Amino acid sequence: MFSLSAPMIWLVLLVAFILLEIATVGLLTIWFAGGALAAFFVSVAQGGVAVQVIVFLIVSLVLVLLIRLVVAATDG
Repeated sequence: MFSLSAPMIWLVLLVAFILLEIATVGLLTIWFAGGALAAFFVSVAQGGVAVQVIVFLIVSLVLVLLIRLVVAATDG
């Protein structure tokens, strides 16, 4: 049967988030792409699924906050 490994799943998500970002052009999903990339590296390093998901969520949240700070600073 067809099965995807954890790194492949994260790469598929990374590509999907990048394509979605290109389609929307509004900084809607780019931070999720960064989170997926970080989770991909954790999965390659044999990190558990829970660790991968936590890294994905934390990196995505940090990127959201950083982008909001940059936008607020440039608008300000």
